[in-house]
Amino acid sequence: MTDATLVVDVGATFIRCGVAGGGEWTVTGDTPPSGHGLANAIAEMVRRASPVTPQRILVGCPGLVSADGQLVKSLYLPFAAGPLRDELTQMLGTRVLVHNDTYVQASGAADPGERLVYIAIGTGVGGVVVAKCPDDRGRHGFAGELGHIPSDHRLLPCRCGRFGCLDTAAGGRYLEQRLGVAWWKDRSQGAVVENLIAAGAALGAAAAIAASIVDPDRLVIAGRLTAYQEVTTKLFEVFRLMSWLAYDIDLVEDGSIYALRGALALAP
Repeated sequence: MTDATLVVDVGATFIRCGVAGGGEWTVTGDTPPSGHGLANAIAEMVRRASPVTPQRILVGCPGLVSADGQLVKSLYLPFAAGPLRDELTQMLGTRVLVHNDTYVQASGAADPGERLVYIAIGTGVGGVVVAKCPDDRGRHGFAGELGHIPSDHRLLPCRCGRFGCLDTAAGGRYLEQRLGVAWWKDRSQGAVVENLIAAGAALGAAAAIAASIVDPDRLVIAGRLTAYQEVTTKLFEVFRLMSWLAYDIDLVEDGSIYALRGALALAP
């Protein structure tokens, strides 16, 4: 057994591994179909990444993850809910921790003692608040799930069964449904511009609401959508209109690398 922490980042389309504190993901594979089983897929990826069993494994998984490591619900993974931590511990014979993937990223982005609001934009939109106590995730472990706060006046239907969630305005899956899978290749189309501006407005509103509730030291918004000027211009415009205090907002195109750093804080 090697004295290292292996980080597993589970996404809607990929699973990747890296060593905590490292600067890159070392092994990447596709998320398998539902019949394969999430725990089996993660265990196979761990064995590929580390022939010697690591002392600790930290898994970041999208969706609602309880304090005891159960995957309660995930809208973008083709797997049933279940006791993911216990299954992996039994399969791999080592210490396993399971957290929401955005929470793992946020823990790496936050400076020591910092109160941070972190919003991650990918297939869906995730969010989390890292307070002075890094383990304060609320009663059920779901605090800061910003992707499903009402944030879009168009009231588009969401996979969660509700309407007008931030996810429907800024999540990658919903943009593809409305604009096509390669929408980003031609941003001159009116529909593309309209949707990017709407995404920026919804993100700005969500960030302002979170800032009003939390009063953070800083906000971080991470994801490829932050590379588009239509999004960021509207985001800052709406945030200034809705937030009565000024806050620092950092935009990061790829926040996944924070997960490798976050594992050092979450899996000492």
